[in-house]
Amino acid sequence: MMTTQADATTAWPYWTLFFCGHFGRATPASRQLNRQSFLGLAILAASTLGAALLGGVLPWGELLLVPGAALGVGWILRAYRHYFAQLDELSLRIQHEAIAFAFGATLLAAVVASAAAVVTDITINPLWIVVAEPLRGVGLVLAARRYR
Repeated sequence: MMTTQADATTAWPYWTLFFCGHFGRATPASRQLNRQSFLGLAILAASTLGAALLGGVLPWGELLLVPGAALGVGWILRAYRHYFAQLDELSLRIQHEAIAFAFGATLLAAVVASAAAVVTDITINPLWIVVAEPLRGVGLVLAARRYR
């Protein structure tokens, strides 16, 4: 959060709130979150690549994705836990409101997708859950605007 001297208003970094999920790279906590998140994504990418390469060679090769995905996502969750511990009260409230918004919107999307799958007999790919993170970005922007 940045406060301008001219009119004493708060200017939130909306770009990083929406696209990165945090309040900018100005703080050491945000920089550490970026590094740790990229490491978690690298673990996830490496396990996906390893499962794809070993899946055709070994009968259990595709199963490499299961612990790799869990480790990568767990690493990112741990990074966010450390990041949240370093936020001030207002920033933490905004993050919590964004998570609540994303949870509700993702739950709504899951119900709609499940109902559509039942009615139309189509298969829904479970990877649609990736919409949760952009929805959290939307929630961050909406919450930050409320506390402007």
